[in-house]
Amino acid sequence: MVTTKGKSMNLTQVPDVVTWPATYYVFIEKIGPFQDTAPQAWKDLHQLVPRISEHNKITGYMSLYKVGPKVYRAGVSLAAGPNDFPEGLQSTKFEGGKYSRFVLTGPYTDLPEACGRVF
Repeated sequence: MVTTKGKSMNLTQVPDVVTWPATYYVFIEKIGPFQDTAPQAWKDLHQLVPRISEHNKITGYMSLYKVGPKVYRAGVSLAAGPNDFPEGLQSTKFEGGKYSRFVLTGPYTDLPEACGRVF
């Protein structure tokens, strides 16, 4: 458990190396500092989840990001290829592979700080 700014955060400190399967992914993309873009991306996405789930089976929530160009994606993984999702979202087939996984258990409001810790 990590303690920051007087509060505790349940974040793994050592990454697990995992092999992710190919996954369909619908997301909102924001560009800029993660501490600014991550909260807004998740807020926007959560408002659209009911519409996404009308025509798609959501299997999980995940963020993908690139550190160099500061691209942040908040999205949902789907059981099959995306169908009729709301305007303003993008989709891709994430090909999978080996990745480092850190797990945050707790509110999404801790996500920007957790990302900063991971980096």
